[in-house]
Amino acid sequence: ENGIKAKGIDTNEDMVFVCKEKGLDVELADAISYLKSLKDNNLEGIIACQVIEHLTTDVLIEFVKLCCQKLKKEGKMILETINPECLTTLATNFYVDLSHIKPIHPIAIKFLSQTIGFTNVEIQYLSPYPEIYKLKLVEDNKSEDSEVINENFEQLNKLLFGYQEYALICKK
Repeated sequence: ENGIKAKGIDTNEDMVFVCKEKGLDVELADAISYLKSLKDNNLEGIIACQVIEHLTTDVLIEFVKLCCQKLKKEGKMILETINPECLTTLATNFYVDLSHIKPIHPIAIKFLSQTIGFTNVEIQYLSPYPEIYKLKLVEDNKSEDSEVINENFEQLNKLLFGYQEYALICKK
């Protein structure tokens, strides 16, 4: 829609077929092999949504290194994944997908990206849990006890019903 040239890759044949039927430029490939086939310093950006949780530690490190190698100077990388800081998301969404290897903590992927050479590294939290699921605060918060209870509920809400996903956004 915005005239940005993009190419998608996926290891799932069904998803590739669906994308091709929609007229999208997509190829059946895995990220590592595909990135290795490209020239260095050639890409404007790389976006990987719901990918890094499927990678072993060694492959994750190789993937981030390849992204850095293949991006042009000032090129951006965005990695989006399930947020392990939200325990309910782990308990309900993460382990339902048997192909997930391990959750990636935002501090870990931020550190890895910075160590490999990315700059302007930031974490953006996405998909807040709907308010309907959160613990309700005490409405009569005039007493000291109700203030303490509400503070505790807010901490529990953050831990149990925080943001379900996050995106690491950085540039080379």
